[in-house]
Amino acid sequence: MYSVKILSLLLLFPFALQAGLFKCKQPDGSVSYQQTPCPETAHQYELDPNLSPSGSAGSGVDYSVEGQLKRMDKSKREERKEREERRRAAAEEEDNGEETWSGEDTADCAKFRAQVAEWKRRNLGGYSSRDDRDYKKNKLRYYQIKARDACGE
Repeated sequence: MYSVKILSLLLLFPFALQAGLFKCKQPDGSVSYQQTPCPETAHQYELDPNLSPSGSAGSGVDYSVEGQLKRMDKSKREERKEREERRRAAAEEEDNGEETWSGEDTADCAKFRAQVAEWKRRNLGGYSSRDDRDYKKNKLRYYQIKARDACGE
């Protein structure tokens, strides 16, 4: 009896070592990762957890949390540097006397701001029907957008 238990344990031992990482794609399109084999209804992909995402362990890319943070910091520094260079170029262009349109038209800006004030005043009025209120709100929104565009906001 004792030998039967040992024999059964020895036969099951290789299956215990086979536990890996499985990617299961369900028929509805959802994907799950698990340590046990996928159910019959799912499409199964066996993954090797010792490999990097590119598929080779010796790719030289550090996928640890610290490595990812370093790469993120580096990309943020590069983005800041590019923004600063664009600002400097714009400032030099302005210093050279080349005018750039800022999108601001003072006459239209003042006109549309006056319209916004007028429609705000009309919306504060007393009783009005639902259609009238909707009309006034839409006019107010329209002139707010026009003022924003004309004033370069």
